[in-house]
Amino acid sequence: MLWDGRQLRDIGEVDLRQVIESGLEEHLQLEYKSELYAAADRGRLEFLQDICMFANTAGGILLIGVSELRDGGGQPTGVPDPAGVIGLDLPNPATVLAAYDARVMEAIEERLPLESTSIDLAGGRRVLAFRVPNSASKPHSVRREGHIYFPARRERQRYAMNVREIKELVVRTANRLQCAYEIIDTAFSRIPENNLPDLLIGLVPIFSEDFLVNVRDTRVRQALANFSRTDRVEFREPTYTFDGLERLEDRFEVKLHRNGFLCARASTFNI
Repeated sequence: MLWDGRQLRDIGEVDLRQVIESGLEEHLQLEYKSELYAAADRGRLEFLQDICMFANTAGGILLIGVSELRDGGGQPTGVPDPAGVIGLDLPNPATVLAAYDARVMEAIEERLPLESTSIDLAGGRRVLAFRVPNSASKPHSVRREGHIYFPARRERQRYAMNVREIKELVVRTANRLQCAYEIIDTAFSRIPENNLPDLLIGLVPIFSEDFLVNVRDTRVRQALANFSRTDRVEFREPTYTFDGLERLEDRFEVKLHRNGFLCARASTFNI
């Protein structure tokens, strides 16, 4: 997802313009809007469905205030327009964000955590950014005016799921959660019976494909190298193993398995 590993509140104009100037097209996890959603019922429903579709798919980021290039028929192409006007004239963006957050809390079930911020631009304009998590509580629905909607996203389009797709999503979510529980149970069952304490930290990426973590990713390797059990930095270069990454210390070992499970274990410990 765009800006993974960073809080939206830390995103600035430079980051935003890099995205726009690169021509990053809308995709499964990214949507541009040039203007605020209409204040009428239709606009409110459209916003709620756009948020909900990300949660029911793979998560995503919604950017309001980014113009798109148009095709010959005047339709938006999903490609940001670097020459267009960027940002909205919003004197009080906090009020707008609070109103959007309240709509989500009121109308989307199950409850959905939503990250939102205003990206301030030169000249006083702003782009509103929303990050929707890849929810572990799928499926989510929008309840409004006596109707229930189950939106999802395909490519860069929102669509309404049918009954079969909703059932499949329920089963798929349950299976993922069950796999995560089994990984945790297996890890605990492998703790040897001795008087030494063990620390197991479950970092199971429930909706990652096959629960696999790319242990050759530089960021993953660096994170394990900087792992510390105290406030003191304890850099130790990890090594690759059949299971994943391993970091050995004098009396401690840390292993990051390819399935996303982090195990920290004392080899000897004086109580």
